[in-house]
Amino acid sequence: MLGTLIFEAPHVWKLIRDQLIGNGGKPDKNGDAVGGFVRATEIKNNAAQGSYWYRFIRPNDTVVGSTQYQYDVTLTTVTEEKLFAIAAVVQVPTGESTACFGWYCDVDLGQNGYLRILKEGVEKSLIIGRVVWRQQNPKHYFFDLDTVIFAEENASVDYLAYNAFGADRVGHVFPLLFRIASRAKLNLEKSLY
Repeated sequence: MLGTLIFEAPHVWKLIRDQLIGNGGKPDKNGDAVGGFVRATEIKNNAAQGSYWYRFIRPNDTVVGSTQYQYDVTLTTVTEEKLFAIAAVVQVPTGESTACFGWYCDVDLGQNGYLRILKEGVEKSLIIGRVVWRQQNPKHYFFDLDTVIFAEENASVDYLAYNAFGADRVGHVFPLLFRIASRAKLNLEKSLY
């Protein structure tokens, strides 16, 4: 999914990287973030510059609740559904942050279907499902760069979808969510630039 974004919309990927690491989306000479969400997370946690980085969320990340859940969901027409299929609200782990830049949705949620993000119980984003489903370049991606949802440690965040199609729908629906944490927690090596 991230490869599609990088190769089909490099201009959007540059804007996302700029918000994640600052400096026009380019790390400094040591390969470290110079600003953006990554550096803000390092500062909040009194960490040395270069000890934190980011990566796209994985289904087995603790921030999504469990290793049992995946992005593939069956959406019923009964009520809003939590996309990470857990009973509790997602809580950002201590010492970490997340940044959500939009949505991927390859299923029609109907005329009144929507994708919604609640942070600490307050609605931060509401996108009509068909807007995301009908996007063409790249297909089914919706980037909301004006409303980036940045959640710091211990913040409660809920990613919800509502299917108004009139029948159960099966597809891939997930936020374009990046996890920001120490390189060790992300299982990342220091890159050489």
